[in-house]
Amino acid sequence: MKLPLIRTFITLLLLLAGATGTASAQMFTCKQGDGRTSFQQLPCDEALQADLPAPGAPVAGAGATPGKPLPPGSPQLLTRGKREVLQLTTMLERCRADEPGFAERSATVYVAWRQRHAATLQEFDRLLAAKVREARRGVAPIPLEMCSDDLLRRLEPLARPPDSRLDTAEKTWNLFVTALRSGNRDMALRCLTGRAEVRWKERSERASDADLRRMADAIRAFKVQWGDDYLKEALVAGDNDRVSGVAFRSINEEWKLSEF
Repeated sequence: MKLPLIRTFITLLLLLAGATGTASAQMFTCKQGDGRTSFQQLPCDEALQADLPAPGAPVAGAGATPGKPLPPGSPQLLTRGKREVLQLTTMLERCRADEPGFAERSATVYVAWRQRHAATLQEFDRLLAAKVREARRGVAPIPLEMCSDDLLRRLEPLARPPDSRLDTAEKTWNLFVTALRSGNRDMALRCLTGRAEVRWKERSERASDADLRRMADAIRAFKVQWGDDYLKEALVAGDNDRVSGVAFRSINEEWKLSEF
């Protein structure tokens, strides 16, 4: 690979750096149960945040003993992905109950949402009911200003069936590289999220199809190093012996490249 092409490849990768969330959306800084900080588009639910144990940590809870499984629906069984489903469902239920006209406006999204996430909602039905009661009483307040059509627009994609081509980080990476090799910018865009998605859409048109193919051919190895059901990190090696880190985020059980 010639030096100018290497610089082009690195430049395009750097354009995707640090991407989370969506363009022009307000971001909230939230403390996770494992002590780390996350950034998300919707307000934090501190009670739900605290329900999550650190990844890989031994589970400790009321009635839990070594070798004895926790009862179904126990808060200690919450993963980050399931917690987010409960957090958004709490907001949706609060808005439908207390914002005039919202139940009617949200009817289509609400039915699709309940069907899409039926397993999680059934598993944690008691916890969800408690969170909704707390939100309505003001114990864990959700401002009614959040009950808007913009909220419904954000929830609608998360109520759709996931794309099976993106159900693992490995599949997403392979699809992205295939898209580069074929010059399919729309397919590449489908693999990205947040600012990475916006920047790729803005800048990838400047590269020719031949440039994209050379970028794909320069990639020699890919391996996921760490992850849970919400975030994954991987290493990518190129033919110039440079190793770079990439990150993925699960959105509606579709793994999207969020950081290069």
